[in-house]
Amino acid sequence: MIAGSRRALITMVLAALVLAGPIGLPSMTPASADPVITDSTDALNRLSELSRAATKANDEVLAAEEELARLQEELAAAEARQEGNLRTEAEASSRIEVLQVLVDAHARANYRGTRVDPIYALLTSDSPQGVITRMSALDVITRDTGERVKDFQSARESFKRAAANAATTAEQLRELTVAAAAHRDEVERHRASLEQQIAEIKALYESLSAEERAEWAGSIMPQGFDTGAVRGSGTGAAIVQAALTRLGRPYVWGATGPEEFDCSGLVMWAHHQAGRSVPRTSQQQAVGGMPVSPSEAQPGDVITYYSDASHVGLYIGDGQIVHASTFGVPVKVDTVNNAPIHSIRRY
Repeated sequence: MIAGSRRALITMVLAALVLAGPIGLPSMTPASADPVITDSTDALNRLSELSRAATKANDEVLAAEEELARLQEELAAAEARQEGNLRTEAEASSRIEVLQVLVDAHARANYRGTRVDPIYALLTSDSPQGVITRMSALDVITRDTGERVKDFQSARESFKRAAANAATTAEQLRELTVAAAAHRDEVERHRASLEQQIAEIKALYESLSAEERAEWAGSIMPQGFDTGAVRGSGTGAAIVQAALTRLGRPYVWGATGPEEFDCSGLVMWAHHQAGRSVPRTSQQQAVGGMPVSPSEAQPGDVITYYSDASHVGLYIGDGQIVHASTFGVPVKVDTVNNAPIHSIRRY
């Protein structure tokens, strides 16, 4: 049991946390995240509640960071498009300037009634050879002028398209820049809140006795469990076997291995070892891959928990999962029904 002086300290910490209220995203509710052991003391129960809330907040921060990275990629692509648009616009403008002289001269000649056709050549030549020579020269001039006029028209159209594209991309750039800046600020706010929450959890954890910490952590695997006896074969079994090599590794928010993990980080790391890719957060992992019914679950399937899919583990088979549970609890083997199942997916 908790000694009197230490219980008084814990009571003070808990009171401060209750007054502060849940910390994290505005939409966050402290009701769901990692499955943890049931404990009889108020301190461990409160630690469980705070850890679940922080785990969800951690996933929200990771998702926000991914969205920021996506916006930044779009912004870079838009900037590259804008550079291309402006380059095309400048090149077309230069061509227009060069060709404008010829087009203007051609227009002035037509205005003055200058004749550049076979009848003109016949009337102005004093011999058959002169007619042929003049007609050949006029033909060359006509073709060359026609091509230059076409070049001029093409350059003008290119200029118009590039200018229109540049205007559109400029607006996209403005919108993406504003969105990315706002999202960056949001990420920083939520990260600061999460760090504060983690600090409070660690302070409460440090106040526990060695016996209470051991009870909180529990056993990393059931008695008699054989890590080398995973049933099944192929990619699913390879995913599970990779995850089982991480048993006993510590839980750290935002960690993706190989020595520290959060819940979705372990799932992602184990899949990568088997040549598969999965999204980063438990909420994202809950909607990827293909759905699997509980009766058809196989080793390597991704099982998410709680109504908000705020915790995730890997199905081993025989009613067991391997997962990174929560702070102070190492990667361990647990029963598949240790918490309400949200969904089962196969990647």
